[in-house]
Amino acid sequence: MPSRKRFALQGFFQSQKPLYKHLYEYYESSFGVHIVGFERDQNSYKQLEHIIKKWAREIEVNKTPLVKDLDFMDRVLNDG
Repeated sequence: MPSRKRFALQGFFQSQKPLYKHLYEYYESSFGVHIVGFERDQNSYKQLEHIIKKWAREIEVNKTPLVKDLDFMDRVLNDG
């Protein structure tokens, strides 16, 4: 069974990059959270608009296996 993937967006300034790297490793090993970092030096949090728009075009949402199983069971039970 695949593990859940958890992500967190974390803005940082270029001068904070060493701290960000430690935070990345800590969250990954302690909580299984993948930190997606973005630099705030130029656009600060406005950079998030670009990230979210890009993700909206790329992320594909699928039904969970349980929902697929329930749909299958409904079809079988309703046909029988």
